[in-house]
Amino acid sequence: MALAILAALPMLAIALVDIRDRVIHDMASLGLGLCLLSWRWTLEGAPWAALAGGTLAFLGADMLRHLYRRLRAREGLGTGDVGVIAAAGMALSLGTLAPFLIVAGGFGVLWGLISRCLSRRKSEEEQGFPFAPSLMAGLALAILLAGSAAGFSDVLRLSKL
Repeated sequence: MALAILAALPMLAIALVDIRDRVIHDMASLGLGLCLLSWRWTLEGAPWAALAGGTLAFLGADMLRHLYRRLRAREGLGTGDVGVIAAAGMALSLGTLAPFLIVAGGFGVLWGLISRCLSRRKSEEEQGFPFAPSLMAGLALAILLAGSAAGFSDVLRLSKL
């Protein structure tokens, strides 16, 4: 659990820098990914599942990024967001990756609404908002619940009752 707590430092840094500068630096995503890979490796004794999860998460997120840009002719997810999702894929099992993305997306909708209401930008092109805080909140919740008796997927299933 110490490595998961250590991962909180780059998670916080990524969220704050994205809020301030609207960018996620590659080295920050790499640092987060290495922390989360190390954490998962110590839990499972081998890195293969974590590397596969990170690869699948990266490919899926990058595909969505390109698809959105093609359909809407503007940027949706940035490459930094894709890197953070890949890092999350290394930390989470394949079964918890989809619930993480749903929760992070929900946080993103709330963050986007609040950001849009408080923003002084008028054009829709300037209405983008930093998604990293939502990704970090969803990832922190997933990591905390992964260590609890009720898993992340179980909590989402209970919320539908």
